[in-house]
Amino acid sequence: MFHRRLLPVLIAAVIYSAASLGCLRPALAFAPTWAELMTAGRHAHVTGNFDAAKEYLKAALKQAQSENNDAMQAQSYLWLGRVYESTNQWDFAEQMLSKGNLIGVKAKALDPEILIALRHELENALHKQGKVDAIHTLRRSQGNLENQYHRSVKPSLLVRGREFFADKNFKKAEPTLRKALDSYREANDTEIPQTMMCIDMLYQIYRDQREWVKADGLIEQGLADLKRRRAAGSEYSLKAANLRFYKSAILDMQGRSKDAALEADKGFAIYKNLKKEPHAIQLLFAKWDMTGKVKESARLREHYAKIAAVLPKEQKSGWIEYPEEELKK
Repeated sequence: MFHRRLLPVLIAAVIYSAASLGCLRPALAFAPTWAELMTAGRHAHVTGNFDAAKEYLKAALKQAQSENNDAMQAQSYLWLGRVYESTNQWDFAEQMLSKGNLIGVKAKALDPEILIALRHELENALHKQGKVDAIHTLRRSQGNLENQYHRSVKPSLLVRGREFFADKNFKKAEPTLRKALDSYREANDTEIPQTMMCIDMLYQIYRDQREWVKADGLIEQGLADLKRRRAAGSEYSLKAANLRFYKSAILDMQGRSKDAALEADKGFAIYKNLKKEPHAIQLLFAKWDMTGKVKESARLREHYAKIAAVLPKEQKSGWIEYPEEELKK
């Protein structure tokens, strides 16, 4: 019975993958249930099909609102927030998670782990935007004190590690995040967002403490995992480009400017080989500025401007460079 009810959603997913996003609405004419929409949305999120995930989850949210079900609305907002997090749209993630959190603290008989997840994901979105005061206000709010600090089970290592990281308690954050990263690596799934979240926080810890050997080992481990997945048929991920940029920054901080430039070139080459638009590079720079990696961002911008100036305007990959006046802007 479950598979029969889920069939419309699976058909919609097939239609979507073969056509444009505009074809999604006719495919949803089968009127799937909230649970089916959530299942499809989560699956699209895990597989990196973020546009489809947003459509499914927005449809699930409308269904939950029409039924006036607080628990369903809270979960819909949670997963919408996670999709926006995965696409680095931290302002939209904050909006979704804030709405879910407000509903969650008022809802009755809601799974406490949903409440905990909403608060921690919201903290992460605020942290990424540098909204420290908002984080403290959230922690002191009466609704959170009453509902979200009572855990029936222990939180995940990633959640706990992120708490320590946000509080700049690096002595506890580093080993906790290491354990979380190892658990994801054992699952043999290095493409999931949680893996890169662990690496990103560990990189910043090692960078600030100038532990170059640990930072290099962390990056090389991540690159090796991605290469192994590529050998198994996976596309070389943009995560590899980010890791190359991390390594470039570490080398630059050690005064090894030539090696740093070579690593940066490898990162930019991945973007071109995957036929990503130059706009994706600009979004990455903006994200780095927002998350405190300002010096790394400035150096990469300068290096990118230099290599773009000598490259032909149109690459074999289809990557058309920005005009020089756009780069100056």
